Amino acid sequence: MKRMKPVWRWLVNNITFFTYVESLRYRSEAKFLNRISDTIKPTIHFIHVYYTNNTGDLACGYYQYCMPFFKDYNCVIHNIRHVNFNMIKKSDIVIVGGGGLINALNEWNYSINKAIRLAGKSILWSAGYNSFLGKCKIEIDFSRFTLKAIRDFNHSSGLRYVPCATCLSPLFMKQYDKKRRLGIVVHKNFKDVPEEIRGCQVIENTCSIEEMVSFIAESEVIVTSSYHAAYWSSLLKTKCVIFSVHSVKFEFFKYKPVVYSGNIEKDILDARVYDNALSESQKDVSEFRDQIYHLIESSCANKN
Repeated sequence: MKRMKPVWRWLVNNITFFTYVESLRYRSEAKFLNRISDTIKPTIHFIHVYYTNNTGDLACGYYQYCMPFFKDYNCVIHNIRHVNFNMIKKSDIVIVGGGGLINALNEWNYSINKAIRLAGKSILWSAGYNSFLGKCKIEIDFSRFTLKAIRDFNHSSGLRYVPCATCLSPLFMKQYDKKRRLGIVVHKNFKDVPEEIRGCQVIENTCSIEEMVSFIAESEVIVTSSYHAAYWSSLLKTKCVIFSVHSVKFEFFKYKPVVYSGNIEKDILDARVYDNALSESQKDVSEFRDQIYHLIESSCANKN
C-alpha cells in the first residue's frame, strides 16, 4: 500500500479524473455556522481547512473575527478536502481562505475552481501559496473572484497583499511578559529541531491558539517550522528563526524571519523585532474586511 501512495499522488496531480476521485474520498465536511430560516440574504460559504488539529489552520476561519456582521446570514463552513458543492447556489457568496490553500494540492485547486463557478460572487481572502509537492496541473482561475487578496507579500502573481486575518484575534491585544530567551514551536509534520537547541522548551502547533500565542509572546526568540508561529512572532514583537523551509509559503513574509544557518546565535543577532507589524497588519486586514462587507451588502441590495 505504501508503494502505491506515490503512484496515486502522481495520478491525482496529473490526470483530472483522478483529481475528481480524490476530491470525493473524504466525507462531506460542511456545517452551518449560522442557520436562519426566513431570509432573502445570500448564503455565505467559507472554504478553508477546518477539520484538522493544526492550530494555524483552525485559526484561519476568518469568520471567527467577524461574527457581529455574519450573524444575520446563513453561513456554511466547508472543509477544503471535501466541499459540499450541492449546497452552493448561484445566489450565494463563496469566501476562500485563509491558510495555505493555493497550489497545495491539485484537488484543492479543483475544488476552489468548482466552488467559485457555482456561486454568484466569490472572494479570495488572504489565502496563500503553499507548493510543496511540485507543480499542480490544475490552476486556480483567479479571474472568477469578485474580490481577491493573498497573504503573500510581493508575490510574482501581482495579486493584492493582505496579511492573514488572524491578526484580528483579541489574543494579540493582550499584554504578555517575557519568560524565556528561546522557545521552539514545531509543525506537527516537521519536528527535526536543530541539535544545538534541543534542550530548549518545545510546543507543537496542535496546542490551543491561546497556548501558542502566549508561548510566542513570552519568548524573546522563537525557532519554528510553522508558518503561523513565524507570522505571529512578528505580530508579538518576538524574533523568529525558521529551521525547516518545506514550502514556498515561507518566501513571502512581509516581516521576514531569519532562516536557520547552522549557527543559532548568529541567527538571533540577525533576526528583527517588528514594532509596527501588528498595527499595520490589522489596518490592511480591516480595510479588506470592510470591502467584503460592502460587497455582501451590495449583493443584498441588488436582490431587493
